[in-house]
Amino acid sequence: MFAAISLAASSGSIIDLDFTLAVQLLLFLGLFLILRPLLFRRLVRLFAAREESIEGATKEAKRMEQESRSKTAAYEEAMKRVRAEAAVEREVLKTEGAKAAASVVSTARDNATRHLEEGKRRIADEAQSLRAQLAPRTKELAADLARKLLGRDPGGAA
Repeated sequence: MFAAISLAASSGSIIDLDFTLAVQLLLFLGLFLILRPLLFRRLVRLFAAREESIEGATKEAKRMEQESRSKTAAYEEAMKRVRAEAAVEREVLKTEGAKAAASVVSTARDNATRHLEEGKRRIADEAQSLRAQLAPRTKELAADLARKLLGRDPGGAA
């Protein structure tokens, strides 16, 4: 190998121009002309198709992302509207519940007052009846009570 380098350096020229260069040039051109339609054009078409596919996928992804954003915004708007409606409905139900509770309490209070008044009236009637029954016997009962307490007859002489 060193001999080839020293030989090339001693002759003064690095490349020898002889018939092998022409053969190599013809082989290169022939191979280029054969491979160009078979390989190179197919590769170029493949790369172009791949590029179109990538661009199409990118456009589709951007379109889908935009569609997703718009659907998300519509969903959030719908949720906001539903929450507002639910809050109004909740307030209506709360008010109706408070009215119903007040009505129940009022009815219970009225019933309790009526029963209390009825009980007081019955007690007063019974007391009046008992007083009427005991009125003719008050002198007799008083004398019995005095006799029991004093141990003697209060109507008699002392």
